[in-house]
Amino acid sequence: MRLCFIAHQATKEGAGLFMVDQIDYLQRRGVTLYAILPSGGPLHDAMLERGVETAVVPSAWWIRPHWHESADAYAKALTAARRMAALMRGWAVDVAYTQTVVAPAGPIAAALAGVPHIWHIHEFSYNPRAIEMGLSRAALARLIDLTSNFVFFNSQAVAGEWRDLIPGDKSRVVYNWVSPVADDAAPDISDAVARSLIADKAVCVATIVGSIVPWKRQMDAVRAVGALLNEGLNVALLVVGPAVVPSFHADLVAVVEQNGWANRIRFVGYVEHPRRLMRAAHVGLLCSDNEPFGRVTVESMAEGTPIIGTNSGGTAEIITDGVDGLLFPVGDVARLTEQLRSVVQDAGLRARLSTAARTRANRYVGPESAMPPVVEILDTLVARRNPVWPLGDMIARALGSELSNVTARDGIVERGRRLLRKLRDAARGAGRA
Repeated sequence: MRLCFIAHQATKEGAGLFMVDQIDYLQRRGVTLYAILPSGGPLHDAMLERGVETAVVPSAWWIRPHWHESADAYAKALTAARRMAALMRGWAVDVAYTQTVVAPAGPIAAALAGVPHIWHIHEFSYNPRAIEMGLSRAALARLIDLTSNFVFFNSQAVAGEWRDLIPGDKSRVVYNWVSPVADDAAPDISDAVARSLIADKAVCVATIVGSIVPWKRQMDAVRAVGALLNEGLNVALLVVGPAVVPSFHADLVAVVEQNGWANRIRFVGYVEHPRRLMRAAHVGLLCSDNEPFGRVTVESMAEGTPIIGTNSGGTAEIITDGVDGLLFPVGDVARLTEQLRSVVQDAGLRARLSTAARTRANRYVGPESAMPPVVEILDTLVARRNPVWPLGDMIARALGSELSNVTARDGIVERGRRLLRKLRDAARGAGRA
């Protein structure tokens, strides 16, 4: 089998990490793999380390506020799709596999190349605080259905967003899986104060791991830990992850400094091996508005570190409140503070949650927990056609070389818009069928 992955970003987090795990598993099974990424970066480096032939093709995200339904936006998408389709043909790809819902150039490319396509949706698509697609839900569902032989969702919560819009007989939930505990090395962080907090066995250390963005709600964790510090409890918080939204990161730092918490609340930035930090901590916090799955949740639990998480999204599918973790309503800092206080003050509760968390996480550890149905579906798609063929093939032939250097000023922009409209109209027809 010759399989091409299409990613929407070049970072090793979320869908990117899952893609790396899939590649490691599929390479062991003898699958020939290719990858199309939007830029260089850690994910690109990971592909090169694994000998995966990789191409960089920039492609726009169709999310608000960056995407607008304009001739230029359509033409740029078609330009990227045409380049990707040429790569797929050159590589003689059997199946294309897109790891996101936000960037549709890959699925359109598979349609142009006539290659069967899997669309793996790892995110909620209509959350104004996080990802909000520029297309309507109904229009995007038609595009997904039209250009996909099969659709995977990474949780029941994410699948629920598309219930009654994407046929159940061509979709299923495939949870992310995580690797077994790989080492017992110490956390690889440069922050000397953070290291000293971890080394001090009297300090109850909490972590919150993830990109620093408003919808991850790191501010709730900061305020909850700050409240316990003001009570005199021996607690600390390590905020782990890159500052994706610098202004939000600056707000977090300002709150910490203004309240005199800087010696106990540390921002350690991106960490290559976050599980080492999770293992060293006593509890993990997950404060997100609506986490689609929660890889961090499962990784922390697999290390025996229980999670206090929001009762929303995929988190509520993983954690049983009071058994293998604790839950609280999104944005309820008072309840989060109560739950964290109980963990800090009750070593017996921590021990019980730790044991149960590790047991629960076993459901998500190792590729055999998730990959067999994926491989089964991939095998069935070899030698099949993309569902939009021969329309995609006809559009590809009509495009010829005209969109290779398209800009908004070119007369062919309107042609690109008309051609993409054909895909839209075909999707509507498929929806009525």
